Amino acid sequence: MLRYDGPDFLLADSYQSIKLMSENNGLRQGMQIAFRLGTELTVATLMGALMGYGFDKFFDTRPWGLAVGVIFGGAAGCLNVYRAAMLLSIDDEDTNQD
Repeated sequence: MLRYDGPDFLLADSYQSIKLMSENNGLRQGMQIAFRLGTELTVATLMGALMGYGFDKFFDTRPWGLAVGVIFGGAAGCLNVYRAAMLLSIDDEDTNQD
């Protein structure tokens, strides 16, 4: 016969798994940083491309607006990644001094 332990049993199990997931081990933290930096670069490049495409549509200058937008978006993405990486390295140095 199956026994129903109620929702408390399920909640305790989920709280334990959330606690394990919230622990910052090296691999998880590295994946989080890589995902964040990759997203920064991708979104900035796509935004530059969309703005360049819109510029092309508005001024009928195909394909120059898109090309310049991708270049400027990629440059802005690289700058965003650099800034985020510098903040991460400063935070890492602060925690190592403790």
